[in-house]
Amino acid sequence: VRTYQPFINLWRCYALRHGLPFLLETDDTEVSPPHHRAANWMRWFAARRHLAFYRALLVVDPDEFVVPECWNMSIPAILGAWADGGAAPAVAMRDFGRPQTLNNGVVLVRNSPRGLFFLDLLLEKAAWMQTIEKDQGAFDETVLEVLGLEARAPVAAAAERGASLGGSGAGYGSECAQHVFPNAKGNHE
Repeated sequence: VRTYQPFINLWRCYALRHGLPFLLETDDTEVSPPHHRAANWMRWFAARRHLAFYRALLVVDPDEFVVPECWNMSIPAILGAWADGGAAPAVAMRDFGRPQTLNNGVVLVRNSPRGLFFLDLLLEKAAWMQTIEKDQGAFDETVLEVLGLEARAPVAAAAERGASLGGSGAGYGSECAQHVFPNAKGNHE
């Protein structure tokens, strides 16, 4: 905690400024022996435990911080996390450019069936060992799985009605999972 205390303090002040609750998880049961999980997983277990009590959670890595330009902007208000209806995202994260990957440093998860499903699907991978950046590889794979299910859903629904939307509706078959784990040389390529 000492290493990241300045960042934690910034998030606490940001939450107070915008009238938001602030949770700091210190229960390391899920990452202590006999589990041997990276500490990165603490926030995902905490999010799953606490999400039922909030409309949404902003799940943050301790090394992330709010830049001064964004200090007056309410992240939940911008993302519509507390909006009613289906327009609000179930899960939102930073966009990325090449050659970067997804980034799970700051992730908004709504208390919705899709948000809970996302967390459950991610936590199924908590026992994966030697994945790229501890929980990052499992997070990337979970995002691909959810997007694959969403891509398949309209095609399947149309088929049930006897209609066709065109396309295969194949979704995602975990073909990228091989890159989450190290190869025979120990590299993530």
